[in-house]
Amino acid sequence: MNPAYFKTVFLMDPGFVDHPPDRFAVITAHNPKDRLLEENENKRLLEELEVSLLDSDKSFFPVTGSSPDGRHQEAGFGISCTLREALCIGREFNQNAIYWVERGNLQVIECSSGKAKKLGSWKDRLRT
Repeated sequence: MNPAYFKTVFLMDPGFVDHPPDRFAVITAHNPKDRLLEENENKRLLEELEVSLLDSDKSFFPVTGSSPDGRHQEAGFGISCTLREALCIGREFNQNAIYWVERGNLQVIECSSGKAKKLGSWKDRLRT
């Protein structure tokens, strides 16, 4: 996995911070397979992910993954779903990994293998 994944922080609207689901995934559609795309292409892919989620029975909310210095950001969604569903969504949008939060604990999980790395507390990585 890309070592940058282990340092990611998350930007959220303060209105969503206080009552997150007990378990959810953070998934983006930006930069599939770590291939840097133009902003308009990433926006189009994110819109496809949003339409897919709107067509599903899953609740979701905006979350942006960011480098700690804020220079690199990828918009995405926190999605209430099972881990299996999250990995399927990640693979569908050609992501190398997703983030999984369960009972406040954050992990990054590789989509292809399911290999996980614990990253500690979700709240410690949260920025508003």
